[in-house]
Amino acid sequence: MLYYIQLVNAVTHIEERERIGMTKQVMIRAWEIARAGQLEHGGKVNEYLSESLKIAWEQAKEEKASNIEKVMQVIANFDTNKIDLVLIHKGRIVQTEKNINEEDCMEKMAGYASGLGYSTMDHYAIVGGVKRYRGRHVATVRNAA
Repeated sequence: MLYYIQLVNAVTHIEERERIGMTKQVMIRAWEIARAGQLEHGGKVNEYLSESLKIAWEQAKEEKASNIEKVMQVIANFDTNKIDLVLIHKGRIVQTEKNINEEDCMEKMAGYASGLGYSTMDHYAIVGGVKRYRGRHVATVRNAA
């Protein structure tokens, strides 16, 4: 009986850690969205936080409901005119490609989207050494016939 109670407590602890991790990720995402809104429309970042939290929670619920496991981060560095690709599977980075030129990047993105299923892309821009979230895009994969 004691073993069962310890096992239940361990499972509850793991679930609690996952929930806290999700909350942290939602807050990070909300701040990214708020900064993107501030860059686009001006004002203070905290003026956008309320709405960005709603958007971030909605995205988290969509990801959980649709079970999005694969996300490709596309990081365009306007200072160096190079692009970095980061492939994330179930919250873990599985591959990183850095300093890709634009032509090669488009081919690689298409390959990852169609061949490996990385159709959800988070776009970031680096301008003046500052990384900013620019939005999420879900690619539609077309078969060539």
